[in-house]
Amino acid sequence: AGERLYMTAHCWREEELDIAYRKMAPIQRRAEEAQRQLDDAISHENGDRRLDGTDLVQTFAGMRDTAQLVLARDDALRQWEEAKTKFPSKYTKDNIPEGPWPGQVEWLSLEPRYIVVCRPKLLGKEYHVVGTWTASPLLKEGDWEEEASIF
Repeated sequence: AGERLYMTAHCWREEELDIAYRKMAPIQRRAEEAQRQLDDAISHENGDRRLDGTDLVQTFAGMRDTAQLVLARDDALRQWEEAKTKFPSKYTKDNIPEGPWPGQVEWLSLEPRYIVVCRPKLLGKEYHVVGTWTASPLLKEGDWEEEASIF
């Protein structure tokens, strides 16, 4: 009794979606490049030979450099994960759900997020994530006309 369900989503107009993808691309590239650099450094085939342990001073220098690569990779991945909470993360520009969403006259792209239940408590409200959801537009681009109605 008194509980409500909310469906959360990120929504973008076409222009905003283009900006979001432009902002997301360099963040993703940095994360991928940092991972590649780390993989190259620790590769058994052609990685940093100082890590072989033949010279104690060089081994410690190699370990220090590898630790710096791990920190750089972790920082880039943190930025990537943070960006995915604000920008489109599960979809590419070609497959993100879009269409004339209810209440809007322009095309909107939508990334469904969570189903949240709101429960009243003695001194306020409590929110809990209870699931996820998906969406598909009723009409595709080209089907939409100003006078069109689904009813």
